[in-house]
Amino acid sequence: MAELAGAGFLAPPLDSIFTRSADANPSVFLTFDDGFRDVFEHALPVLTQHHFFGIQFLVSDLLGKTNLWQQRVGDVSQPLMDEVRVREWLAAGQQIGSHTRTHPWLTRLSEDAAREEIVASKKALEDKFGFPVEHFCYPYGDWDQRVSDLVAEAGYRSACTTAAGINPPGASPFALKRFTARYPTRNLKAMWAFLRDLSKS
Repeated sequence: MAELAGAGFLAPPLDSIFTRSADANPSVFLTFDDGFRDVFEHALPVLTQHHFFGIQFLVSDLLGKTNLWQQRVGDVSQPLMDEVRVREWLAAGQQIGSHTRTHPWLTRLSEDAAREEIVASKKALEDKFGFPVEHFCYPYGDWDQRVSDLVAEAGYRSACTTAAGINPPGASPFALKRFTARYPTRNLKAMWAFLRDLSKS
């Protein structure tokens, strides 16, 4: 984050992805999947320090619980943000989005079941926190046109995938690409090299 700030980048709320002008300062949009408590503990102070904004995609039925979907495949138990921490996250000016009710593979569900995961999570988060939930993230990056249509139908304005890449003007707001900072961490120099290679492919 210090490197991005030092290079003159802004990290505005995700809403501004729809209103950025061509001559705007360079920006990155910071997204966090699943609602892990350690994001609240470790990322929020850093975001605040640099006047950066991020969005936390929450699994609405699992607030204050653990990452059950990962434990089923042998991962360790990790705590998720509870209602109090989500409220503090919002009070600090950060955003929340939906990551479904239970973190399923949406393309493996019936249309009705997928719609319930997508629609009910939005309603639950809005009812609980009193903020509009306009952005969605596909669990596991698992989506197809049917799922994307359900997300749009539910009233979301955007949806994030796990595909690597940038989002040029005119890109579908329901298939936003991202770069993971987890496997492995990349500094800006390595990221520029990655983007150059991507543009040649």
